[in-house]
Amino acid sequence: MFISLRVLFLLLFLVSSCLFVYTCQKTPKVVRLTSIGDNGEAYFSPDGKRLIYQSKKRPEHYNSQIYIYDFETKREKRLNFNNGDDTCSYFSPDMKWIIYASTFDEIRESAKFKRYIPAERKKEEEKKQRGHKWEFLPYEIYSADINGKNIRRLTHSIGYDAEGTISPDGKKIIFTSDRDGDLELYTMNADGSNQKRLTFRKGYDGGAFYSPDGKKIVWRAFSPEGDTAQIMMADADGTNIVQLTNDKAINWCPFFHPDGKRIIYASNRDDPHNFELYLIDIESRHIQRLTYSEGADILPVFSPDGKKIVFTSNREGGRCHLYMMDFSP
Repeated sequence: MFISLRVLFLLLFLVSSCLFVYTCQKTPKVVRLTSIGDNGEAYFSPDGKRLIYQSKKRPEHYNSQIYIYDFETKREKRLNFNNGDDTCSYFSPDMKWIIYASTFDEIRESAKFKRYIPAERKKEEEKKQRGHKWEFLPYEIYSADINGKNIRRLTHSIGYDAEGTISPDGKKIIFTSDRDGDLELYTMNADGSNQKRLTFRKGYDGGAFYSPDGKKIVWRAFSPEGDTAQIMMADADGTNIVQLTNDKAINWCPFFHPDGKRIIYASNRDDPHNFELYLIDIESRHIQRLTYSEGADILPVFSPDGKKIVFTSNREGGRCHLYMMDFSP
């Protein structure tokens, strides 16, 4: 019996070693796209030729501003030049306009938001060492032309309105707001009219995206305590909610594959101290791990043709940057 156990353990070791080597061989090459500042939350243009994202802590500006990266020229262009923090940018399907969230108006309109002026925030953050707590800045959602001009404010509620994305037909925007006391999902028309609440559960519901056909939405829902988060899916109007993940991890930033059958997301399911990228099959619920990095890999998105994945990571230490890798079904 002792010999059998030794043989069994040896076989298990060899099998696990082979699996490890196989995984490493199958891990796609990762290319870093950005080099300056702290960058994140990138989304492809509908034609797959550009990315829109936010960047901060650069020599020319400390606050977060919106940039566009061109794959052909490998150059980036700054769109926003204001004294606020801008985030959550997204292309319209016809590529004629964009949306993003900004603190620019609210920090000017209310004295209670003075501490969110970029210069004041920089002073605060420089004093803090560890244990920095994420703050939900007083964002509002805006639309603008593709060149950042003709800015139009779409929301007017005090507090947090952000995380907006656009439906495939360009008629709807889904976003997150704390206007009713809890972080919930809302929709509105592209011009800001007909704002309607979709979720009504306690806990942070956010980061929603439409499916490629516009019939479904996917988002992450934190528990009321905030210690776990699950990937949720529903019809576009918020009905027929389905929970796709069910574990004690933080599963977040989901995004549909162009085939509408799979969802990529980030999770700490294998290591509570680190996030990696995973793919879940909606029908079978089979989960596949995609990245193996010591740094956090988060906020993944597929290219329109489904062949590339762009994500945010601090895998090289220090600040976050944008990375891209191939994806094979």
